[in-house]
Amino acid sequence: MLHDWTILIATLGRRQHKLESLLECLMPQVDAACGQVSVLALRNHGERPLGRVRQDLLEAAATEYVCFIDDDDRVPEYYVKRVLQELQEGPDYVGWKVKCIFNGAEWPLPAYHSLRYGRWYEDGTGYCRDISHINPVRRELTAGTSFCAGWPEDRTWVDQMRGRLTTERYIDDFMYFYHHSSSDTVQDGMRRRERHSGSRAIRWPSPNFTWHLAST
Repeated sequence: MLHDWTILIATLGRRQHKLESLLECLMPQVDAACGQVSVLALRNHGERPLGRVRQDLLEAAATEYVCFIDDDDRVPEYYVKRVLQELQEGPDYVGWKVKCIFNGAEWPLPAYHSLRYGRWYEDGTGYCRDISHINPVRRELTAGTSFCAGWPEDRTWVDQMRGRLTTERYIDDFMYFYHHSSSDTVQDGMRRRERHSGSRAIRWPSPNFTWHLAST
């Protein structure tokens, strides 16, 4: 089956309920795309750094486009359809707006992801980001980059991507809901090895969902 876009998910065993909630929204959209989109997830228990997990996922993808979704974040019901519409134009990158939720409360300012900003900064209107791992990017342009080059792994990767992306399609809508909990972050969990929960990885009934071979 030919896929054009792979959505990559790093997840911890203890957060399986969050992953299931994400997939309940995401996978019907993916399956409706008739083979154009796939989801690849890597589950572990903190035995490897988050950067290594992200890098393994990125290197395993073989599609034209890739992006990440964190297991505790959410996307709208129109996510896949809207992104595919923009990918038809063949951009290097797809930008959009992000709604931020901190400890259950919506943050008053949104985040704007677009190459037009040229860097990361905050102003009175919101959080401005040029490049982010959660936005679709042409995979071939990530060649030679690494999430393992420093911490935080996302900023390290973004620094390597600058200068590689020239064309963009921008969706002027909320395409990603970023949830941050100070008591439960995937970064904290992957900095330390956690006790194995004993739970088995879920078997999602879709040919468009795959576990990375390094999953535990």
